[in-house]
Amino acid sequence: MIARQKHSFVVVVALLCLSMIGCGGGTAGNGGGSPPPPPTPGFAVSLSPTSVTLAQGASQTVQVSVAGQNGFSGSVSITVAGMSGGVTVSPTSLSLSPGSSATIAFAASLTAEIAQQAVSVTGISGTLTAGTSLQVTVSGAAVADPFHAIGGALVHGFYDETRQLLFATNPGLNELDVISGQDFSIKARVPVPQPWGIDQMADGKTLVLGTAAEELITVDEDSLSVTQHLYGAIGNSLSTLFFPNVVAMANGKVLVIGQEQGIYSSNILEGGQYLYEWDSNNPSAFVQLEPSGQNLGIVEVDSLARSADHKWAVFSADRFYLYSSDTDSLTGIPLSTVNPPQNEFGVRGYALNADGSKIAVASATEVSFFDRSFTFLGSAQLQTAFQTARSAVQFTPDGTRLFLQYALPLWLEEVDATNYASLGVLSGSVDPDNDNLERLLSSMPRAAGTLA
Repeated sequence: MIARQKHSFVVVVALLCLSMIGCGGGTAGNGGGSPPPPPTPGFAVSLSPTSVTLAQGASQTVQVSVAGQNGFSGSVSITVAGMSGGVTVSPTSLSLSPGSSATIAFAASLTAEIAQQAVSVTGISGTLTAGTSLQVTVSGAAVADPFHAIGGALVHGFYDETRQLLFATNPGLNELDVISGQDFSIKARVPVPQPWGIDQMADGKTLVLGTAAEELITVDEDSLSVTQHLYGAIGNSLSTLFFPNVVAMANGKVLVIGQEQGIYSSNILEGGQYLYEWDSNNPSAFVQLEPSGQNLGIVEVDSLARSADHKWAVFSADRFYLYSSDTDSLTGIPLSTVNPPQNEFGVRGYALNADGSKIAVASATEVSFFDRSFTFLGSAQLQTAFQTARSAVQFTPDGTRLFLQYALPLWLEEVDATNYASLGVLSGSVDPDNDNLERLLSSMPRAAGTLA
């Protein structure tokens, strides 16, 4: 009985051993075995921040980092792709090692497409690749509001490019307004009685103002100090004269229109019955140029225009006149020389290019071009009647274009001043209730004369 139980125990143990070997519970048959393979080395690319918003014309930086994984120690080449037109990145590529970072800059041009876009940032090291994306949003650039409520009524202005300031006469508030050319904010309000016309003296720092009072005003652009030059009853006028419009010449002289108080002028706002010359180097010198002798009482001087170099000026009166600051003299020719035949409205406006070598004279139907000897150069037919505009004529600084401002409707006509042809019109109305006094042509030191 005991022998049979012992035999059964041996059989059970043997079976258990065979079962363990078959289930892999032992090491026999595989030469001792091996552990599973280790994870493959790699890397990850990250960004900070993960999204940027760029205004047109602006830029922003993003930090790119590489983190090694599973013992990775190689060099990673970073590239950026997927940007739409107008968005650029700098640098375009870079190399990073694990644990390091670098800065890249995204910039949007002023004309970049306003949109959202996903930009791919990819790292490559041999056969390994990893990447991420950056959300880039391009928004419109902030637009300055050019229409600030100043009050009163702006009439003429002079823009000083050096100081980036617009000096505008405001007779409605009896002041000269100084306006920033950067953000259109008002920098100063300078008290001046009834200012109207304005120009910069050839010294580049002194303004001269014509007024609807019996005086001229000079203003230092830096200190804004005001000097009054008073004049009472002068010349042959039987009425009180005021001096609304001025142009400053290179010789220190200032041409000044004299307007009789209460006397009708066909060019009501800009013209007058007299032309005077004021010497800024001798402030008491105030000489009447027109009318002279036999023309006394029958002359009306229309608006004044000068060249950017301050050496030449033109105006229409009983004749068409060219003034030279070099000789301090006038040259006059018959109006019929510059005015087209059968033009019932007469000369309506005029301008000089930067050096005074070309004169533009506008009638109601066309604009004609002359040199300083009044040799005819060519003419351009205007698209619509110009008889209501008068003085609003101006060359571009390079002299290749001429602009004419119309009052009703308010628009600008562009004329090719080289090939003598109208190039079309552009509406300029921003206030439909204000027409005749809304002036578009501003003055530049390189352009022709004051705000027309």
